[in-house]
Amino acid sequence: MHNRLFYCDLSQPQRVSYSELLGEVLTLPAIPRWIQSGNFYELFTLLVAAIDRDASLILVNEALPQETISNFVGDLGDSPASDASSQALNKSTTAHTETGQERQCRLLVELSMANESDSPWSNAVQSWLHNSKARIGILTSGSGGRPKLVEHTPASLARGVRTGPNYANHVWGLAYHPTHFAGLQVFFQAFCNQNAMIRLFGLDAPTMHASIEQEAITHISATPTFFKQLCVPEAIFPQVTQITSGGELAPSNLASILQQAFPSASRLNVYASTEAGSLLASEGDLFRVPSRLTDQIKVIDGQLAIHRSLLATSVQERCDDEFYLTGDEVEVIDSQGTDDERLAFRITSRRSDMINVGGYKVNPVDVEAALLRIGGIEDARVYGRENSVTGNIVCCDIVLSAGASLNSKRIRQALSGSLLDYQLPRIIQFVHQLPTTATGKRDRRV
Repeated sequence: MHNRLFYCDLSQPQRVSYSELLGEVLTLPAIPRWIQSGNFYELFTLLVAAIDRDASLILVNEALPQETISNFVGDLGDSPASDASSQALNKSTTAHTETGQERQCRLLVELSMANESDSPWSNAVQSWLHNSKARIGILTSGSGGRPKLVEHTPASLARGVRTGPNYANHVWGLAYHPTHFAGLQVFFQAFCNQNAMIRLFGLDAPTMHASIEQEAITHISATPTFFKQLCVPEAIFPQVTQITSGGELAPSNLASILQQAFPSASRLNVYASTEAGSLLASEGDLFRVPSRLTDQIKVIDGQLAIHRSLLATSVQERCDDEFYLTGDEVEVIDSQGTDDERLAFRITSRRSDMINVGGYKVNPVDVEAALLRIGGIEDARVYGRENSVTGNIVCCDIVLSAGASLNSKRIRQALSGSLLDYQLPRIIQFVHQLPTTATGKRDRRV
């Protein structure tokens, strides 16, 4: 049973079973206070060990600049563990080290106790997560400004996990970095059902396509930006049965792209955040709040607001107000609803992404949608740049389709029929690809 595949990375190449993972966890000498690594298996090993030993562990993306990292962990007094130096794995506080005695793996104990149940692995893992006193720290993406450190319990990280016979044979494409919330969501969903995870994040398109086909991936969760990079015209994956999108607003042409690339897949859109975890899911862009959360998810001043009881442990500790403002601007579609679902809304933008042009607010998503309706434009990124006269001006980077011939004048002329003057891009740049953040989202920073 434990010999099932846990993790695979074709670029290494690397294949690890659940049995090998548990062996590594059992023999790991110590847990570092934090780890910065691009070795996903190393991150997963330390994560499982930290949960098993009630330790505190901060997971840090190796792509983050040192200045950003030092703001959060520089005062801990420990060097990070990293895949560049395996010896650093032994550098930790003595509180996390058991010396002179044989270490016992609590997960294995839970498994032995659950052997007689219908779903021994899932039951044991869920009990193990619920009883762990570990604190897992991750950094927010920084899309709303400076990244923040957020600490979760294992139980809060796994709140959205679904288990049962219908989930037993899924094979997950890992399209997020595991140092971020969405990557941990994929890990816990796979781990609780003893599913395989196949790395896709950070690989080139041919290796990703080969991984999906050779490892028979059935489920992929990713940002819209990642899906656009993955789905080249000739790539079709009929064996994928579900794709999940989240983390940012989807461009207007994404639905047709996904339908072509994944003809057999159902599509799910999720609302989740590092601060609150996984909260809502829908088949489109309209989210409905179930009645059990009516008093905990509201709209305040045009923003989605989440009750402090739903927040991560560390966010609750520093949240003075009853509701936490997410920074997500919403359009309320229905405030009455039915007995089962009350509030219905659409996410329209991040408040921090809005561009103030002479007192007028420009939503970059609206401008991008107008750009993508112009023939010959494959992708676009809209952002603001400071201006001494209007405060900000609208700028955009454009990726042209193969063989397309467009210039700035023709693009502005095409936009003038659907956008107001203050919404029109004043600076247009033609680029080969658009920048992304460390979490795989579109980067709107200048």
